[in-house]
Amino acid sequence: MNLVDRSHQSSAKYDEQVSEFNELGIELLRRNDFIAPFVSEATIQVAAEYVNEYPIKENNCILVICKITDIFIQPDILHQDGWLDISKAGSVAINGLDGYAVAKTRKRLSYAQVDKELEELSIDNDA
Repeated sequence: MNLVDRSHQSSAKYDEQVSEFNELGIELLRRNDFIAPFVSEATIQVAAEYVNEYPIKENNCILVICKITDIFIQPDILHQDGWLDISKAGSVAINGLDGYAVAKTRKRLSYAQVDKELEELSIDNDA
C-alpha cells in the first residue's frame, strides 16, 4: 500500500488507543516543541495551532480554525526566488473525500500588474 492509500485509510475510525502510524506502517517524525507527530515521508510538513471552532447545524459538523505556525520542506523543492515546486515535491491534492490528484506545474508567470505584459518564468531554475 502506498502513502496515499495508507493516509486515506488513516481516516477510518480507529480506537483512541490505536496509533494509525503503527497500524498502517507510516513512519512518524518527532520534532522538538511539537506534540503531534509529522509524516516522515512527506516532503512538505505543516504545523498548525488551534484557534477556534464553530458548529455547523446544517450538517452536524464542526469547522475548526487553525493558524499555520511552521512549514518544513525538503530544500530541493524550494527555488532561490522563494517559489515552492509542489510538482517536484510529488504533492497530492484531495478532491472531495476519496479522489486524489498529483500536482503538475504547467507554467509560472510574473507578478500581474496593470499595463505590464506578463512574462513566463522558468520552472527549471536550480532549487
